[in-house]
Amino acid sequence: MVDHALFIQRIMPDSVWSDVNKNPPTAFPLQLLIVEDVEPDIELIVLALEAANLTFEYEVADTLEQCRQLLMTQHYSVVLADYRLPSLQAPQVYQLVSELQPHTPFILVTGSLGEEAAVGCIKAGMTDYVLKDSLYRLPTVLKRALDEAELKRQRQVAIAQLEQQAWHESILSRIVQAMRETLILEDILQTTVSQLQAAMQVDYCTVIQPSAEPEMLVQYISRTCPTGVQRLHQPSRLCAHFDQELRSGQQIVLVYDAGNLSSEVTQLLQDQQLASTLITPLSHQQDYFGAISLHYTHRCHRWTQAETSLMSAIADQCAIAIYQAQLYEKAQREIQKRQQIEDQLRHDAFHDDLTGLPNRTLFLDRLNHALQIAHRHHEHDNNLAFRKFAVLFLDLDDFRIVNDSLGHNAGDFLLSVVAHRLNRCLRPGDTLARTSGDEFAILLEDIAGIDDITDVVEGLQNTLKLPINIESQEIFASACIGIVMNTPNYSDAAQFLRDADTAMYQAKEQGRGHYQVFDGSMHTQVKQRLRIENDLRRALNRNEFSLAYQPIIHLPTRRICGFEVLIRWCDPVQGILLPDHFIPVAEQTGLINPIGQWVLYRACTQWKRWLERWPQPMRDCNISINLSAKQFAQQTLIREIEEILKVTGVDGHYLRLEVTESALMDNETAALETLQQLKSRSIQVIMDDFGTGYSSLSYLLRFPKDALKIDKSFVSNLDGSADNQEIIKTIISLGSNLGLDIVGEGIETEYQAQFLLQHGCLFGQGYWFSRPLNSYDAEQLLFEQFKGRHEEAEK
Repeated sequence: MVDHALFIQRIMPDSVWSDVNKNPPTAFPLQLLIVEDVEPDIELIVLALEAANLTFEYEVADTLEQCRQLLMTQHYSVVLADYRLPSLQAPQVYQLVSELQPHTPFILVTGSLGEEAAVGCIKAGMTDYVLKDSLYRLPTVLKRALDEAELKRQRQVAIAQLEQQAWHESILSRIVQAMRETLILEDILQTTVSQLQAAMQVDYCTVIQPSAEPEMLVQYISRTCPTGVQRLHQPSRLCAHFDQELRSGQQIVLVYDAGNLSSEVTQLLQDQQLASTLITPLSHQQDYFGAISLHYTHRCHRWTQAETSLMSAIADQCAIAIYQAQLYEKAQREIQKRQQIEDQLRHDAFHDDLTGLPNRTLFLDRLNHALQIAHRHHEHDNNLAFRKFAVLFLDLDDFRIVNDSLGHNAGDFLLSVVAHRLNRCLRPGDTLARTSGDEFAILLEDIAGIDDITDVVEGLQNTLKLPINIESQEIFASACIGIVMNTPNYSDAAQFLRDADTAMYQAKEQGRGHYQVFDGSMHTQVKQRLRIENDLRRALNRNEFSLAYQPIIHLPTRRICGFEVLIRWCDPVQGILLPDHFIPVAEQTGLINPIGQWVLYRACTQWKRWLERWPQPMRDCNISINLSAKQFAQQTLIREIEEILKVTGVDGHYLRLEVTESALMDNETAALETLQQLKSRSIQVIMDDFGTGYSSLSYLLRFPKDALKIDKSFVSNLDGSADNQEIIKTIISLGSNLGLDIVGEGIETEYQAQFLLQHGCLFGQGYWFSRPLNSYDAEQLLFEQFKGRHEEAEK
């Protein structure tokens, strides 16, 4: 149980909203209510949200009364609730949220929830659910819930506008219809005041018109009105008082207790037993025909903009009615204009403003419709094959780079072009929608099988490859695509988007322009990745990492000339884990940056100790540290390296950074600038795994470097492969001609060492010389080597 039932924590990370969400950060922190009584689960929820770089504040409650107090005093962006607590259950919390904050998204975060219970919760109105062992999904589900809530809010605003417009239109249409039912002007005006009195629920309504005498007389009055009010054909002193204003087209709004009326007007209202009056001039084509007025006798009613606007419209219609020849023409124009506004409001509520495509709401509606048809088709005849359709979820690759480098206008233009191109690739009847940011969804109906889908996908990818000219620059777009095919186990449209989104992220892991078909094992993989991510975060805090040092040997003398630093994870449960087990997850989640800083700092600290112990022998040695592509792409890389070298007291010329060719290819301009800055600080660069990537001579000449490392896949197969021998000879010859050191890695036999040496490779590493060692064993090797050198010097 949480020993503090209510607390607030403000999370304000230095970084902004990352690409998990593909959108810019919110201006204010999200306000979260977490209904949970297990503090470790609260911490996991916070960690999952922090992993997505969200800015948020949260409060925690574990009783219904605490929930009630918080909901009555604080507005929340989202409520996250466990399904079952000792003193309450999620349906009780949801009922309370529905009563006090009915439009707040409600997400279940629970340890286990059967499909039937989950469907029941969603049908009850809850927004979504996330299992506690799938908390990696929480930021995505949270963002989707917020997006859907915003869409609902926009839709409610649109509906409110439509309702107000409908109210306006209803009264206006009713009166206009009554006018059309007769050509007699007297009947038209009498019907108008009676209709207005009933529709506006005023005490009575009048039409005042000029008479033969220079007076304004009450010519029409609603049939139901209080006794003692002004009678027909009597002068209207109020209209007479405001004659000039009315003739100039001004509307007169009078409220007895408003406090801004002259004593004369107050007396007039008192004499006529009026509390509130709205007088609207009847004018048409600069001709003044009198006024139409609404009256309350005992209630001081504040006239709204909608009411004054409505009266102006009705007065216009009455004025037009006086000119019967123009009645129908102008009335039709008014109705048509209002119909266009209504149609536009409906369109805006279900379409994307930028591209004009259906938005997420409309897409989900069409997807649900397709799902219902498929189930109905299957239920009608079980012998028939399930009606097949598919959902494609597209995410543009590196769209953020276009926004950051060329601006949001360029990004909007790119999205518009992409939307147009995607639409051209689809078949009639398919649906393309822009769901958010740079994400699109496609519904492919009536498909025969996977071949139909791949044909469409290949067409989409091919049309995206065509260049797009933006501000005199050619941009080449691509997208990763997740694919979900319809099966009978799907019951809700949101499930399709969830699984398509999962498949899309799997495609992104393969690189730009890939697609992936969803299968159930992906959920397991994502759970595993989240578990490793959470374990990695704890490992950083608990200092569970260690470094291993593999000697780099000068092959002619067989002496140690440096070490390659390798990281190990000392997991308390699984034991020693090699980098292949956790570095890919660290790169995906951004944890590679703090891990990389830790490795660099610890390695330089150890190197400084050895330099102080053996200052002369160590001056010709160096330490090699691997940089992942994610680390190399950091804008802060140079500054972080400088700070670590300064703190540890290690000179830059001792440091060798190993980068792969693929890291350089991701952003050639930025890579070239980073390498030049490293060279200017005397830091050496090794091109790692050479021969397995691009291995382009033009790139070798362009990028500054000091050494090439022959990949161990060539060295380990050296004995029985003539092709590998020729490749190694070529790499050695190429590097030597460029004045580069050549390092062979993965040496496991004396033959391999001799082959490399005979053909000009002076440096090597591998199990033949030594496995990676801890710092103590590595220091012993150095001691033995330097001791032997000292003895030789004495002789």
